[in-house]
This record gives sequence, structure tokens and C-alpha cells, in this order.
Amino acid sequence: MTDSAAQRHGGWIPLLFPILVGLAVLASIELTDVMGWLLVQPTALVLSGLILLSVVVLLLSRSVADQADRVAELIGQP
Repeated sequence: MTDSAAQRHGGWIPLLFPILVGLAVLASIELTDVMGWLLVQPTALVLSGLILLSVVVLLLSRSVADQADRVAELIGQP
């Protein structure tokens, strides 16, 4: 994406923010003992964690779809 296209869509930070959030969540799951800790917690806390992970996945998928639309606009596809 060119700099003018990035400026037209609000800069690079809004484009990268969902990806950075996803990487932070993935790193916290992989590099810490969050999953082991979560498995021994009460049901309400486990469900809250699953809801949080679902929200992150939805945000990342929305970001991917938005970026695909931007790429399609740049290359002239409908």
C-alpha cells in the first residue's frame, strides 16, 4: 500500500493495530501459563476468557477483510 493510500485510510497505525493486538494475545497464550491457569478456574472465568478470545478473532477477521477490500481498490478489482 502506498503512503497516499495509507493516509487516505487514516494512517498505518489503524491498519496495524488489530494485528498487533492479535500478536500480543497469541504471545500471552503461548509464552505464559494462561491456558493452564484458565483450565482450573471457575466456569464463569473460563467463559469470559473464551468470549475475549472470540472477540479478538472477530476483530482480526474484520481487519483482514478490510485490508482485502483496500487491496482490491488499489488494484482496480470490484
